[in-house]
Amino acid sequence: MGRNDEREGGSALIAGLAIGLSAFAGVVLGVGASILSGAAPAPPPAAPSAAAVVVEPSASPPPAASAAAAPVDAVACLATMFPEDTFAAPPSELAFVCDETQPVKGASRIKEIVVKAGTGRVSGGMKEWAILGHYGIAAFASIRARCCPSAVPLEVPELPATCDSMGAALEAVGRASVAGASDDDATAATEGFRKSLSCALRGGPKNLFGDHPAPGGGETTTFKKTLDRARSGR
Repeated sequence: MGRNDEREGGSALIAGLAIGLSAFAGVVLGVGASILSGAAPAPPPAAPSAAAVVVEPSASPPPAASAAAAPVDAVACLATMFPEDTFAAPPSELAFVCDETQPVKGASRIKEIVVKAGTGRVSGGMKEWAILGHYGIAAFASIRARCCPSAVPLEVPELPATCDSMGAALEAVGRASVAGASDDDATAATEGFRKSLSCALRGGPKNLFGDHPAPGGGETTTFKKTLDRARSGR
């Protein structure tokens, strides 16, 4: 009985080995045939190409693009259009400038604000606005154009047909008041205003541009200080 079991176990082992060797030979023969025929083994599946990946653009813009442009701080800007000792701090009353369309009224109110800010002392702003006279409307147009870029146009009375338009003269002053405006633009705007004002004072209604004495020469020089501050972009 024991010898028979040993013989049967040996026979099974031999049969298993024969089957394994036959399968291995088949694989070897298959690979050899592929090599001899020149066919390369199938490559492994390719990894997805980076170029094939499509990233949809974000529906929302980046924060920097979606943020609105910061508005100009008009009051802070307006305060810099005067000598440095004029205001201890930018007065909120100056905010009216951007909405005021009447240059005579605007110049008169600025003078009041400057005097009020003096609190008993004589500031550089008080000295300048005491001299400006009729040129106060040009100074008003200058600082308004510099600090209120979205303001509506000024309303200016019509002059006799023989005079150059005061509205056009004040518009030129405004264009010459932007940061970086050239000396030539500033000179031409100042001269254009002088010519229009002189004609208006000769042939127009009395006190059309304020109740001031006739210009005596210092007004132009003082106005240029305002214009230069506006052009400096400070």
